[in-house]
Amino acid sequence: MPVVMDPPTPPIQLRILIVDDEPLVSRVMAKILRNDGHIVETVLGTPEALAKYEPGKFDLIITAFIMPVMNGDEFAAIIKSRSQQQPVVMFSAYGDTLRTPEHPMASVDYIGPKPLSAEILREVIDRFSLGARECHRGDA
Repeated sequence: MPVVMDPPTPPIQLRILIVDDEPLVSRVMAKILRNDGHIVETVLGTPEALAKYEPGKFDLIITAFIMPVMNGDEFAAIIKSRSQQQPVVMFSAYGDTLRTPEHPMASVDYIGPKPLSAEILREVIDRFSLGARECHRGDA
């Protein structure tokens, strides 16, 4: 009896906002993600990101940890106060050691390492694309 396999899940185009005060980092991430078929907007700071953000506009927000004006975890808390379901990913040279019992970073859904590789970035995008795929199916 032949084995019937489910067809592979088609890739989904995510709407991603990158918030990083390092222009080179933003450009590299954006280029990788655009080449993978995603719609990407970049901003160089949290004030611009907060002005651009609207619930439902982005499937994923990627932010740095250390930035002028406010850190990535503070920014994530403001985003979550506007839309609790909004996925927020933060990349930092400090990695997951940022989470402590005193500072759990509850508003950040994932903390990844910096410097960041294309492979790690794609793994993170894959992790969060399943949730976006389910949301898009609900819209259809």
